[in-house]
Amino acid sequence: MRKICEKKEFVILYNDYKDEYVVYNRKLEWKTENNDKHHTHCHNLKVAYRLIDYAINKKIGKKMSKYFIESLMRISKDEHYKQKLQNILDGKEPKEVYYNKSKSYRKR
Repeated sequence: MRKICEKKEFVILYNDYKDEYVVYNRKLEWKTENNDKHHTHCHNLKVAYRLIDYAINKKIGKKMSKYFIESLMRISKDEHYKQKLQNILDGKEPKEVYYNKSKSYRKR
């Protein structure tokens, strides 16, 4: 594996053998005794950069997939942020949704 990028406590590695990127947090262990993993695999470098950006700024996007949310939970160290992400997965907290009102809408 070769190191592609380093940003704050996060590192992106490239695995030539599997043709994938690995994002991990240096402040967390790679793997704990109870098999909690603090790294995630991506097939696209752009997604790896986006994961790091979201984790550093503690963003919650409007169109995040389940895998993306789980990946953020793995690499994040902030428990409050992890809880918000878990609430979105459980359906307790809705994602922010914006509805654009049509300009051709007539009031009666």
